[in-house]
Amino acid sequence: MRFATTVAKRLATFANETGLSLKQLALGYVRSAYPEQKVLLGCETLEQVRENLEIWSQDTPRGIVDRVQREFRDIPEKILNPSLWV
Repeated sequence: MRFATTVAKRLATFANETGLSLKQLALGYVRSAYPEQKVLLGCETLEQVRENLEIWSQDTPRGIVDRVQREFRDIPEKILNPSLWV
């Protein structure tokens, strides 16, 4: 998925600037931006389940949803839609 490299680097830099891990940023964004939605996470170990639940229960920094939406509004459909990952 070389086509996503630039966006992945931007995302890693953004997470670093906010002081969050990529997982904290992703789960916090989803939880805050879509509070009424159901989320399904795949896990291979009990430790991953625990880690995800711990992150899910953390408060997301104020303004993070707006910042993510502003910084990443230009993401190509090819990256957002897994059916196009060929």
